[in-house]
Amino acid sequence: MSPMQPLSPAYHALDQLVATHATKLGARDRTDRDCAAALGETARLICDEARECDPRRAERLVIGLRRSWPSLPAVRQLPPDETREALLATVISACISRFYSAAGNAASAAQSVRS
Repeated sequence: MSPMQPLSPAYHALDQLVATHATKLGARDRTDRDCAAALGETARLICDEARECDPRRAERLVIGLRRSWPSLPAVRQLPPDETREALLATVISACISRFYSAAGNAASAAQSVRS
């Protein structure tokens, strides 16, 4: 994603998440319910988008996040320090967890239907 391209709905949500909750996410504050809910919804959107490309593996999701991260407007507003990297790590972790938990749930549901 170049800076000239419009953000997809998932990456727009990610940009909004960073703009609104960067400090708490970078500190891995899990006590703020609004922040946790926003992270969960953003992870869901990113995973849904990633599954359109590869429904079985999260590697493309991680590569896409790492490539797009520096071009997000809210990320460019952050100081270039370890908080920025901690925030990215938190988002990636939430997305991987969501990607595989949802994939596992879908595989289990498909298996139940066949039984």
